[in-house]
Amino acid sequence: MLQVTDAALTRLTALLDGSEPGEGDCLRLTQKEPGDFGLALDAPREGDAVFALEARDVLAVDEATCAGLDDAIMDVVDGDGGPRLGFLPQDLATEAEASEGGS
Repeated sequence: MLQVTDAALTRLTALLDGSEPGEGDCLRLTQKEPGDFGLALDAPREGDAVFALEARDVLAVDEATCAGLDDAIMDVVDGDGGPRLGFLPQDLATEAEASEGGS
């Protein structure tokens, strides 16, 4: 199942706070085409995987999108324009955690 780090949830919460959400809205991860993801304001729906931070629903992902990201971790990653949300394969994230813990 898709995993979302606390750092990613914190960044998503900041995006949510700046977007005038309605009552019960969170961000929905949408997939436009393979590898092309976006975020939209929406309320969680039945069957969604919902990720929360401090008891607040922050991110909803439908079953099909979640299944396509089965071995991924959403995290804040370094990009050309600075930190951004991205996906890491679980084995890569596990290796990074092991090297951080082993120093």
